[in-house]
Amino acid sequence: MNLLEKYESPCTFKGEILSFLGINEPGILKVAIDLRKLYPCEHELMEFKRRFCEFRNDKGNFEIMCLKGDMLTYLTECIIPTKRKKDKDISLLLLLGNPASHSVSSRMFFSYERERQSDGTGKDHRFWKALEETCVLRFTRKCSYSENITERSESRKRELYDLSYLSDFRIGLSTFYSMPSSASGSKWAGVDGLRRLFGNATLQKIVEDEKRRIKHIIDNFLGSKGGIFAFHKNSYEQADCLLHKSDGIRIWRAPPTRLIRGAQNIEQLRKFKECLLNQGDN
Repeated sequence: MNLLEKYESPCTFKGEILSFLGINEPGILKVAIDLRKLYPCEHELMEFKRRFCEFRNDKGNFEIMCLKGDMLTYLTECIIPTKRKKDKDISLLLLLGNPASHSVSSRMFFSYERERQSDGTGKDHRFWKALEETCVLRFTRKCSYSENITERSESRKRELYDLSYLSDFRIGLSTFYSMPSSASGSKWAGVDGLRRLFGNATLQKIVEDEKRRIKHIIDNFLGSKGGIFAFHKNSYEQADCLLHKSDGIRIWRAPPTRLIRGAQNIEQLRKFKECLLNQGDN
């Protein structure tokens, strides 16, 4: 069965600056920004459009974002299952910095690492390997290097929505910043690339809407025994500000994904996992 036939479209969310729209594709949202709200000064708006032309031509950005007039739209990723199982009654949100453009194009977080081959295959990402090594999350279907990226991505997405993976947790994935950028090797890469694109002061206006969106996820996905592993420093700091001690929800600053498979970082993830499990038993 096709994923589009099985799962409901994502919930919409409308903030002061950002509008998140469901597109009848699980795990993918369309985001719209009225740039006049960010840049009321004509000169600043034109300077942004100049930077955006360069940004959009960076690796993987062209096909997932569009600028028409003063309206900027782009695709982003977010997997928050609504299904529940008693053996996964502790919800865990894996919170990243911002999406990698190539993963949004492939319709799955960390769809592959380095280069996609001409035959549609690609190396599996270290992120999933680290989660498997620490028993945070193990997919039941084993994937190989020679497997088509689209098939691998759809299989994993299906398991995440069905909760059919092996884990003590009910897993959700999101990024704090919704706008994608290239993963590495460019001045436009990562969250730093977004700062160069928008400017620090303007990006802060976007942050306020992103915080409202993440708070909505926390309130609706994480229960009293839930937790957050934040794999990006700024994402950790912003999400931590949204939590109250009375909530019973804890957040841990997880290792950055580029270093996640180091021995110390693997051990750190294991400790975070045990802390969350022990918290759930209290």
